[in-house]
This record gives sequence, structure tokens and C-alpha cells, in this order.
Amino acid sequence: MGRFRRAYPGVGVLVEDAPDDDELVYALADGRRELAVVSLPLPPAPGLVTEELGHHDIWLAMAPGTVIAPGPVSPAEVSAMPLVAVLHGGSARHAIRRALADAGHEEGTGRQRNTGHGQGAGHERDGGEPARAVRSWAGVVTPRLGSVIPLVLTGAGAALVDRWYAERIAEQGGVVRPLGPPVRAPFGVARRREPLSPACRVFLDILRETCAARSAGGPGAGA
Repeated sequence: MGRFRRAYPGVGVLVEDAPDDDELVYALADGRRELAVVSLPLPPAPGLVTEELGHHDIWLAMAPGTVIAPGPVSPAEVSAMPLVAVLHGGSARHAIRRALADAGHEEGTGRQRNTGHGQGAGHERDGGEPARAVRSWAGVVTPRLGSVIPLVLTGAGAALVDRWYAERIAEQGGVVRPLGPPVRAPFGVARRREPLSPACRVFLDILRETCAARSAGGPGAGA
């Protein structure tokens, strides 16, 4: 956004958060919005196309003073922790849960694992193959992504966040660990099939270049 505004200071930009994936899809499909930066995959929608631009490296963030062994945290360990969850996690939540389910499955156990990122208090099932079914529970549910950092820092629960958020939490004294096996949640853009406006085309080109440069910078650079 900074690059775009410096290059085209006369073009105004409206940035909004969609309450959930369905509303995002509707807004794109009916022309109310031109472009959306999204976690992938989105729910199927006729007339929309998506393009992957990178991934978020998912880390576990915990309160200051948490005693935990150094090194990556397994899906089984995550399952034992109450989580801080975002109420409308949408595709991001599903991407994390799916990646955690795959990681648990790859560890070679044929039983169901209690892993994932819950939407609300209580257990939540992802469905699919029994060995990949995922359950999790959230001790705290918040409608705002920005609330996750203070909630973790005050000990309300652990959180599965991208590496950028984990680094911000660590700077304030929180304890953070990567997941093992690594969990990566893809992100990209969604838009209608018809041509974008000139300004939106330029913005998308800048977004592609920015994401490619950050991905080339090493693991986690695009998170």
C-alpha cells in the first residue's frame, strides 16, 4: 500500500475487513469490491478467480513466563492448550486447521488428533478422513484480530498466529515457538474474472512484486 500511494498519491484507497468469507465473496461477486487479499482456499464461487502470492508461517505464541521446552511444538502439544481464537477466522482458520491436521497425520499416527485452531468455545470438527479429523477448543474468542496480542500477553491463552504476529508478541516478553512439522497457511488475492480497473491492476502488480521479494528473503519473510 505504501508503494502504491507513493507512486499514485492522487488515488484514494478504501481498505475494509470483511466479517467472514461469505460476505467477502458476495462483495466481490456483485461488484461492491474489486480485489481482496485472502487466506486460501476461499469457498468456491462462480465468476471469481484466486491467485496465490505466498504463505504465512504459523507459530505458537504464549504468555510471558510460559515454561516450555525449546524447539518446535508438536500438534499434540498444541491440542492440550486453551487457545485465543478469532470469531470470524474464515479461510485463515480453516487453512491452519487443515495444515495442522496434515502435520499430525504425517507423524504416522492413525488415530484422531486433537489439533487445530477453533472458532468458538468448545470442540469443533473439521470433517474428512477420520485420521485427519481435527478438534480444538478456545478459552477466549474475540471478534478482533488486533485483540489477540494483548490477550496472549495477559495469559488468556495461547494463539496460533503468523510469524509477524509472533515476533511482535516476543518483543513484548511473550514466549513463541515454531510448529513442528512446520505449518504454512497460503494467502493470495481474489477478484472477478473480468478486467480490473487501471488503478487496481497497478496495485495488484505492486502486491505481486512485494510478495515475491519478501518470499525470496527467506522463511517467514512473507508472513
